Amino acid sequence: FDPIAVYGYKSHSELVKAFNEDYERQRKNYTDTVAMTGTYISLVSGLLEIFGWDILLMAMGIDAEAFGEVADRYACWMQQYYNALADCDAPVIMFHDDIAWTSGPFLHPEWYRKYVFPNYKKYFAPLHEAGKKIIYTSDGDYTQFIDDIADCGVNGFVMEIGRAHV
Repeated sequence: FDPIAVYGYKSHSELVKAFNEDYERQRKNYTDTVAMTGTYISLVSGLLEIFGWDILLMAMGIDAEAFGEVADRYACWMQQYYNALADCDAPVIMFHDDIAWTSGPFLHPEWYRKYVFPNYKKYFAPLHEAGKKIIYTSDGDYTQFIDDIADCGVNGFVMEIGRAHV
């Protein structure tokens, strides 16, 4: 699976414009909160959106390394969104990625450490360079990975342990 061939690239200026519009909408509609913008289909959530649970879990069971290469290709395609977020007006970026169920990770922890967290660091590099704060959200219990995620440069966490996609 090659996301670049399937989805192509988006216009950087159009992505920045869309993030700015979302940020302004948040500022206008929720005046008593921290306004932000961000993504939902970051990495694992994006793969779940594309493949669904059955295919994702089957692919992982058949060849976790090959599916890790798919994750890396998807992350390369998603980088364009983080480059645009770095250039948008929002000082705070919400990063949402469902990496766990209510009971914890649904993939082997080392797979996350090899394919997910290194890609987070790449995603976050332009955000850090631009001085953005990053808030991390995932459904399920991802507490096993708090240190890994913090090491990627996240500034805050939203815990939604009771909300898991099963």
